[in-house]
Amino acid sequence: MGRAAECEEAARRERTAEYERAAERERAAQGVETALRERIFRAVEALEQPMITSIRELVQIDSVEQPAEADAPFGPGVRAALHRALSLSRELGFETVNLDNYIGYARYGQGQDYVCAIGHLDVVPPGDGWKQPPFNGHMENGVLYGRGVLDNKGPVLACLYGLAALKELKLPLKRQVRIIFGCDEETGFKDLAYYLEREKPPAYGFTPDCKYPVVYGERGRAVIRAVGSSGELERFFHFVNQYFIGAKNSGDRLGIDISHPEYGMMEMRSYRLGTGAEETGRRGASFSRPLSAIPGESPSGKSLNGSAQRRRPGGLRCASYRITTRWPLTRTVPWFRPCRNATSW
Repeated sequence: MGRAAECEEAARRERTAEYERAAERERAAQGVETALRERIFRAVEALEQPMITSIRELVQIDSVEQPAEADAPFGPGVRAALHRALSLSRELGFETVNLDNYIGYARYGQGQDYVCAIGHLDVVPPGDGWKQPPFNGHMENGVLYGRGVLDNKGPVLACLYGLAALKELKLPLKRQVRIIFGCDEETGFKDLAYYLEREKPPAYGFTPDCKYPVVYGERGRAVIRAVGSSGELERFFHFVNQYFIGAKNSGDRLGIDISHPEYGMMEMRSYRLGTGAEETGRRGASFSRPLSAIPGESPSGKSLNGSAQRRRPGGLRCASYRITTRWPLTRTVPWFRPCRNATSW
């Protein structure tokens, strides 16, 4: 073998050896990562029952927004939920900050820059149809039932206990971590505005309140009411059966089947039948169907009201709608156009 061939073979052997060393380092790193992940999982499992107990305690607080009181900008129930969440945080060994009962947070780690998980403690009114009291924190067959279990007391406390597991393991963190407890997510985000006026924004954050990683906007809310007079009940019930009860929840038969890759799909969630007297001023029948829609252009907190009086083929004499939004929305709502084969909105 000539000199050049010997050098080439030596270089090849060195490259092979370096590849093998790199592969060994990667296997070792994966082993360390796997071992660390298992330690974290064990620490989380050890906190499972305390976490469930804490979620039940928080769910038992009725935190539907009420009129503001002294030191309670969103009502006493929301304030009580915030105080309990912060006291739970202190029991777990975290420092806490309460920003005038608008919002609060638990923090762990050092540094000016921080990352955060932000959830909320206020809830929407429970409504009817509960088999167990909505603020009881009922547990059955391993499932916890109650207003706020999912939206959003349970998820934000899961973040808190996840951070507690990391603290128990004394794992080094590059940045401070905050668990932020919002108090006004359901009615306007005044808590978040208050926070950002007084605190530095996070370097990175996520919310356990919706799909990860990015939420671009809140969905609008709409209520569609269809009204028929007593002399046209047959047509009225035909319309309700065909376009609502017997149709998909997407509103496809009304021509309002709206979906968006980022905002999701509009859904009709429930309905209510009534006498219709409040709508028509005379005997008749009414049908109400709430919608959860993709964002559209409408001023925050305003309602758009209108009615359609024309008779449509096979349809109704009178129909009315009320569109209500709670958020500053940014997209045109396409379902304000006249609907084929249905009433005019």
